[in-house]
Amino acid sequence: MESNKESNDGSVPSCVNLFYYWRRCSSSISQFRSYYIYGTFRDCSEHMTSFKKCLSYKVTKAEQAKLDLLASQAKIKEDTKKLLGVKEPIWQLRKEPPADWHRYNDEENDESPQHQLN
Repeated sequence: MESNKESNDGSVPSCVNLFYYWRRCSSSISQFRSYYIYGTFRDCSEHMTSFKKCLSYKVTKAEQAKLDLLASQAKIKEDTKKLLGVKEPIWQLRKEPPADWHRYNDEENDESPQHQLN
């Protein structure tokens, strides 16, 4: 009965939810999105650590395990705030195309069969 009370008040998250958060974080779509937006892949190891600490707490019911779990959750929230706080763009916006932009098109046309016939 005590574990239900802890789960309902929100202080100790569900281990199943923590596993889901790790799986979602480490998915290829999430990693691609992170790489596209921030220029790096996201480190999801803290999500797995949090899941393991949750399992440890659920088995032992030790107060230290609970504190470790809550500290891990706080670290995840802090890291998320840092990611969301990035305001500078990763990609450099160009005003004009590169000077040699046509070179790539010309190289493709040089190898085309129609160009060789003329």
